[in-house]
Amino acid sequence: MKIRIKRKNKTIIKEAAMGPEDLPEGYYIEVNEGQGWVEVSYQRKFEAQDEGLEGAIDASELFVTCIDKVYVVGNSAVTLDGYGPMLYDVLMEVLNKKGIALTADRSLVSEDAWKVWNYYITNRKSELEIIRMDVHSDTMENYFGNDPQKWPFKQLTPNDKSDDCKQNASLEWATGKGDWKTYNDTARYVSVIDNPSKAANWHKQPISYAYIKKNTNTLDELDTKVKFI
Repeated sequence: MKIRIKRKNKTIIKEAAMGPEDLPEGYYIEVNEGQGWVEVSYQRKFEAQDEGLEGAIDASELFVTCIDKVYVVGNSAVTLDGYGPMLYDVLMEVLNKKGIALTADRSLVSEDAWKVWNYYITNRKSELEIIRMDVHSDTMENYFGNDPQKWPFKQLTPNDKSDDCKQNASLEWATGKGDWKTYNDTARYVSVIDNPSKAANWHKQPISYAYIKKNTNTLDELDTKVKFI
């Protein structure tokens, strides 16, 4: 599942979107699937092994305590601006066929990745089944100690543990210092402790949810340009 982008000018996926009709001539989408993981990439045809890889995103089963049937995004990178969201679409549509939701990394979310999720929930909500995940007690203990009586805010559904999930990145983004590329581990951690009233709004963050794309429009439009392995 390692992403091997050959070009030096690779960029992290941003929210500006290209569609299937924009895929350049000679390119195709490749979907690799295995037990507990999926990787979607776009590649140039007729290249030596790996040389054609232009961009990819992968996701794998979330093995820490969380909701059932959810994958978490791992690596994502592209060389052509605007094609990242299409890879997200294909990834979610492939997972849709398996009845699996997709969510952001539970600890480290860059600004560019955050913008992708924010774009989905702001502009494409009608296409999505949005699944609320609560904050896990492990996350609360990480920042505020193991005595729930001293926590500055409570879980959304304290009597229901089935929706509990790690929400470190959501709390840190709620305080305004979530971008791991800008703020180091200590800065992000302290920002939650020092700003509990802001951290309490973690549930308003787009990365606090899991998502299922309700249609397979992108796969349908790509049609013959998709190769499943």
